[in-house]
Amino acid sequence: MQHTHPTLTFDSAIEYAEDFIQKNLLIHSAYYAVVAEQLHDAQSEQQVQSLQSIRQRTGNNYINAQTTLLKAQAEALSVRQHSFAPYSNFHVGSAIIDTTHTIWKGVNVECSSYGLTICAERSALVSMISAGHRAFTCVIVTADTPTLTPPCGACRQLLYDFSPDALVILLNTEGKRSLYSMSALLPASFHPGFLLSS
Repeated sequence: MQHTHPTLTFDSAIEYAEDFIQKNLLIHSAYYAVVAEQLHDAQSEQQVQSLQSIRQRTGNNYINAQTTLLKAQAEALSVRQHSFAPYSNFHVGSAIIDTTHTIWKGVNVECSSYGLTICAERSALVSMISAGHRAFTCVIVTADTPTLTPPCGACRQLLYDFSPDALVILLNTEGKRSLYSMSALLPASFHPGFLLSS
């Protein structure tokens, strides 16, 4: 799915949700539908009907997504306090929601040899993978910067490998938020298909 602007709108979130239903990925669809509901600025009849249709088709996944998304955003902000950033003083917290609605948290961990620093997103992803999970629906990145902080290039690539269409939420401590899809943040990406094709 190609979008000219990466930031999610109501229409693009609904488009993703519908696409996931066609692929029988109801959990992914539910998360995009939840943010679509938060994005609509006018109660048009068409918007209401679109959301109601997706809610019905995703069933309990929609309810679980609503609850988990709120909790994960709060936990991503909270875990940021445990980051280790004595050199940059740039503290980042992340939460990843896997396909069972389980939340995995991570923080950035700096090293005196700067190149060995671990980003919060990769920290959360490695925790999820270490527990035996391989796919996720959403990644949340939090920082206290006025401008919202997206995943760096290395994090985008690793996240994309596991869930190319995951929802990406950027938050800061002042309540500012932006929404993206992983594939929109990393267009024309390198992916496992290049290595696995015959």
